[in-house]
Amino acid sequence: MTQSIELEENPARAARFLAENKGIGLVIGREGLASFWLPAPTGGYVTFHHSPSVGTPSNTWCMGVYFVPAGGVIPARCYMRTTGYYSVVAGQAELVLEGKTQILEPGDSLYVERLNEHSFRNSGSGELELLWQTWYTGADVFIEECGIPRKAGEKQPGEIAFTPEQSSRWAEAKDWWAGPLASPNALHGINNSHATRRGEAFVVRREDGSSSWSPGEDMQGFITQKISPFNTAQQQFGIHWQYLHTGMQIPPHLHMRNEEMLFVMDGHGYAQFDDGEKVPIEQGSSVWVGRYVRHTMVAAPDTTMNIQFTITPPSLDVFFTDMGKPRKPGDPQADIFPIDESAFPALKQSWIPYEGQLD
Repeated sequence: MTQSIELEENPARAARFLAENKGIGLVIGREGLASFWLPAPTGGYVTFHHSPSVGTPSNTWCMGVYFVPAGGVIPARCYMRTTGYYSVVAGQAELVLEGKTQILEPGDSLYVERLNEHSFRNSGSGELELLWQTWYTGADVFIEECGIPRKAGEKQPGEIAFTPEQSSRWAEAKDWWAGPLASPNALHGINNSHATRRGEAFVVRREDGSSSWSPGEDMQGFITQKISPFNTAQQQFGIHWQYLHTGMQIPPHLHMRNEEMLFVMDGHGYAQFDDGEKVPIEQGSSVWVGRYVRHTMVAAPDTTMNIQFTITPPSLDVFFTDMGKPRKPGDPQADIFPIDESAFPALKQSWIPYEGQLD
């Protein structure tokens, strides 16, 4: 008998299990939970929205945002043990991936596994906002050691006195999680094909991915699957985009087996946990959702909202396809159609709709 069935048949045990295992819900503003000034050639600063070093309750991945001035460069990295995902929130980035140059616009992303050298340059005239995520942790520690703490809202105080060690480490990215292509063998004395096996790396454009219209009167918009075990070799996470029309919502629900981080790429509205207050969110805000935390996000009546969300472990890919209707880029908004409740039983382990209203 599975755990979920046991819980359904034993309300007392279910209540105790929920009390012992329920996570937290947290709204994080544009300034993140910590911030650091960065050495040349990057300049600007970085914020942390999620990492063990800032106290968010997971040690499996990190998330933050680079704020890079015009002409600034995030030097070449070549992960040894890490998978990364970068998304342009605002501005324009010139990506160099294994010697090939591409331009990334808002909504474009890079998925990059181990041993693929990559760098970014702010090729626009304004500030580049680049959302970054890494699996596993380690980038957070490296950035802290190379950077200088910055206070929320603080403007750059002219020239910042980085130590020579900080500047060289940042520019050369010599650390356990990143470094030159030859580093795995040189560092560990390993000499076999597994140590130098290169992972995948590819650009994901704003409209790339399997996309489906969302059902129901209150959820009009669409969901696009960006990264999942269906298009990559990893099985740790899924990354999706959800577009909400004005005033629309992600319906109240909770996850039994998943943790989730949602990032507002553009637009504004509010988030709400359980029966708590409605917390304003805007471009650059993020929302952390632990297990068993009922949550919703609602676009304001005067704006649409694009949300990029990461969920671990991945489990919703087939659900979105089964629940929605196929969409192609440029298609007109689909007519309102009902939610197909037959899609829910298979997802009962991870996605539980909430029948009532949070109000």
